[in-house]
Amino acid sequence: MKINIAINGPASSGKTTIGKKLSEKLEYQLIDSSVFYRYFAKKFYLNNIIQINEIYLFKDEMLNNPFYHLKEIEHVNTQFYQDLTISQRASEIAKVQEIRSIINEIIQIITKKKGFVVLGRDATTKILPDAKIKLVLDAEIETRVCRRVKQILDVEREAKIQQSSQLNNLTELEIIGKVLSDILKRDFDAYELILEAKKVATIINTSNLSIEQVLAKILRHVYWYNFSNDNLLHVIIFMIIFFILIRSQPIKLFGLFKIE
Repeated sequence: MKINIAINGPASSGKTTIGKKLSEKLEYQLIDSSVFYRYFAKKFYLNNIIQINEIYLFKDEMLNNPFYHLKEIEHVNTQFYQDLTISQRASEIAKVQEIRSIINEIIQIITKKKGFVVLGRDATTKILPDAKIKLVLDAEIETRVCRRVKQILDVEREAKIQQSSQLNNLTELEIIGKVLSDILKRDFDAYELILEAKKVATIINTSNLSIEQVLAKILRHVYWYNFSNDNLLHVIIFMIIFFILIRSQPIKLFGLFKIE
């Protein structure tokens, strides 16, 4: 039986990496709400003005063909993931409650059929409050800054060019400073959302864990949920009780023979 899994956490706590691995392992569909904000920042944040009417039109288009648009959003996000300007604009858009409501509604409609891993700072509270498994991935800020800087530098090295004009001619130390500033700002903006999430979710600190270790912890939660909701559990419990009873006090089984 497929369920929905909601994963919260601050910036660079490992949500995206773990979410992808988990969705692949379970053969679930991954939806990351943060990519919506970056997509909107790229497409609908023009001349420092959020084009709210265009966002409403996009919402209607997306609900008519959601999986096509999910691929488009993911493609744009991959291209501009290391762009700190887009990230900062996305943080500004995320403060607009009207836009948050639009994104939450889109995801809620898409995930009605179950079988989704949904990532986002309010995934466990606002987007999927009825998710069967709710998790918060956390990590020390030093760990998160190192992860983010490594992602940016890796992308640049693989492309062999400076893809983000904001990072051109910057030293690694200057990039660290910009990443730290960005993460601190996003932490401040999302503080209350993360605090609320921690009240309803299982918290996993990923600072000193490998990807495989974090994934194993989550899969234990998933497998136990599925097992505990399976009738097989009741059969096993019945059998255990049955054998305890017949070992402690011999009884005649079906009146045919006695078990000693």
